[in-house]
Amino acid sequence: MFKYLFKKNIKKDSDYKKYHLIWFPLTVIFLFLFLSVMYRQIKDIKIFYSSAIGGIFPILGYGIWLVWLLHNPKRLRAARLKITDERRKLLEQEAWAHIGQFLLGVATVVMFLSIEKEEITVSLMPLVLLVYLSIAYYFYRLRK
Repeated sequence: MFKYLFKKNIKKDSDYKKYHLIWFPLTVIFLFLFLSVMYRQIKDIKIFYSSAIGGIFPILGYGIWLVWLLHNPKRLRAARLKITDERRKLLEQEAWAHIGQFLLGVATVVMFLSIEKEEITVSLMPLVLLVYLSIAYYFYRLRK
C-alpha cells in the first residue's frame, strides 16, 4: 500500500488510482492538522476562518476532480500518462527549484534584517501568503 505514495511507482492506471486514493485522505488529514494548530495559535478568529475557507476550497475541488477522474477510464489514462511524462517531471523539478530559491532568498533577507534589529516577529498571514504564492506558481508552471 505504501509503495503508491510516490509517483515513481506508477506503472498502470490502477496504480495511478491507488496513488490518488492514498494521497487524498492524507491531504485532508494534513489540512485538518494544519487548521487545528492554526486554531490554537491565532488570536483573531476571523483570520482563522478566512484561512480555513481558503484551504478547504482547493481540497473540495481536488475531491470533485478526483471523483470525476476515477469514473472515466479515458481521463484516468490521460492523467496517468501526463503524470508519468519525463518532460513534465523536469518542469516540476524546475518549478520546485525556483520555489526553493525564492524561499531561500526570503530567509536570507530575514536573516540580514535580524542582524540589524536582533529580533523579528512575523505574523502568520505573510507565511500563509508565501505558501499560497508557492502553490500558485507551481500550478502556473505546470499548466498545459
